[in-house]
Amino acid sequence: RPAPRPLAGACAEGGAAGPFVGRGAESDLVLGVLAGAPGAVPVAVLTGMPGIGKTALAAHVAERARELFPDGVLRAGLGAGAAAPLGRLVRALGAPEAAVPDGTEARAALYRSLLAGRRVLLLLDGARDTAGLLPLLPGTPGCAALVTSASRGLVVPGARPVEVPELDDGAALELLGAVAGARRARQDPAGLRELAARCAGLPLALYLAGRRLRLEPGLSAAELASPGGTGPLARLRADGRAVEDGFRRRAQGLSPGALRALRATATAPDRFGPAEVAALLAAGEPEAAGAIEELVDSGLLAPGVSGRYRCHPLVRAFARHRLGPA
Repeated sequence: RPAPRPLAGACAEGGAAGPFVGRGAESDLVLGVLAGAPGAVPVAVLTGMPGIGKTALAAHVAERARELFPDGVLRAGLGAGAAAPLGRLVRALGAPEAAVPDGTEARAALYRSLLAGRRVLLLLDGARDTAGLLPLLPGTPGCAALVTSASRGLVVPGARPVEVPELDDGAALELLGAVAGARRARQDPAGLRELAARCAGLPLALYLAGRRLRLEPGLSAAELASPGGTGPLARLRADGRAVEDGFRRRAQGLSPGALRALRATATAPDRFGPAEVAALLAAGEPEAAGAIEELVDSGLLAPGVSGRYRCHPLVRAFARHRLGPA
């Protein structure tokens, strides 16, 4: 059979944002999951807030894992339903166009037959729900899947979930400096540190901030980081992309109750729980707990310890200035 060729698929978050930095612990963890045990079909699912770099981490790990999968690394951008990505994958595995059947079930059967006896890593980017993902998971020992998803609520039996965190301060400054350019890094180290702090470890924010500085020589890092008005949120845009776009897409999928909770918690101190949210909403704790769970699944709220929750500073700014009062 012909060897699979690389598959170009649509990226859920528009692709990697700039140079890859940090993530050593997460990379090692995911690589260890994919190495798996003999006879297993390992699956790792990367989740996290919009702009956190799930796609970039997945691509980095897939490159590191190439020696484990000598028959290839195939990548598919997922959307609504499994039929279209299955069609792209079976073509990449060597099936001629005329041999690609209609329908998800028939395509999934052909897909698994083409994977049999091969060692292939599937990078499945942007899974929306369990039903759309399961037909794309390999069933052949020796193969593995690396999945990215916006939703922490994705249920994949036997998979290892990996939450992608914010970058630490050192990696954040390294990414911002690399994108902004060596001259900026030399001339204004204090300004870059302030701007990196405003981006709060979010890789997409750091990338877009660096691009603005590179594209606009007269713009200072301090001006970009200024807390005035809507703060840096409104200024973190370049190349047709903006940090708040991802937040807006997630917010559009929320129920009215979860949207109210997001507006309300934008002004609450971090480490809040269902009781505080219930008070803000003038609602019962069960209703508040359900809204919190929905926000966590969407990536717009992060679980802390002991049943407490936290909101990323840029998500707070979005909720305050773009969503209005609760």
